[in-house]
Amino acid sequence: MEYSVGAFIKKRREELKMTQTELGKALGYRYGNFIGYLENGKAVFPVEKWEEYAQVLNTPKHEFLKIIFQEKYPSMMDYLDFHPAQKSMEMSPPKSMSTSDK
Repeated sequence: MEYSVGAFIKKRREELKMTQTELGKALGYRYGNFIGYLENGKAVFPVEKWEEYAQVLNTPKHEFLKIIFQEKYPSMMDYLDFHPAQKSMEMSPPKSMSTSDK
């Protein structure tokens, strides 16, 4: 099911039993008014804070990013594949085998 960013925020906030004020404060806003404006489509979603929203809403980042792209850039959806990010593995230099290891 496709959601607007605002509708998704409202749905998740309600599932988490948070008020607009609680969500707003968790995201660093002084008041919950901005959350209400987002939910009602009267404010533009601050894309630069997408990771914070995903974290506070307890939503996988790739899923939240997909919702943003569906709303903001629908023509790109056929070209994008949203999946969980793979953690980069720390690469250590290969150990050389000494004669005692053989």
